[in-house]
Amino acid sequence: MNFDDSNYRKIVICLVAVILLGIGFWMLKRRHPELFLGEPDLIVDEQQEADGTRTPAATSSPTTDGESTTVSQHLQQESVDGRIDINTATLEEFESLPGIGPAIAERIIYYRNVNGKFDIVEDLTEVSGIGDKTIEKLRHRIVAR
Repeated sequence: MNFDDSNYRKIVICLVAVILLGIGFWMLKRRHPELFLGEPDLIVDEQQEADGTRTPAATSSPTTDGESTTVSQHLQQESVDGRIDINTATLEEFESLPGIGPAIAERIIYYRNVNGKFDIVEDLTEVSGIGDKTIEKLRHRIVAR
């Protein structure tokens, strides 16, 4: 093969461009994951947080049925039986579960944001990377409320 061939150069330039574009998206996703996950469920006004004047409405997170649950109510629900509610769990809560890393935790939250709440724990198998074996390992630690 002749390295001075113009088609060879075009192919190499295209491959380098694709690789650089992929690296750019990867870096963007690592530095700003909120661009890929959508709007957060909990928004606190920065001025209210600085003043310490947060209202209960500012600390509530909307649910799919129109009700709102405050952060303290959410924590109380979890502490009752020690299981994590997969319909309200945060990224950190998912990552604390065995076999769930950051990528799968993001997929679970993305799936929940797009498709709505999980009716039963087994609905997690719809998320890429979670199978029946993972569900069996997590069954005693999670709940769908």
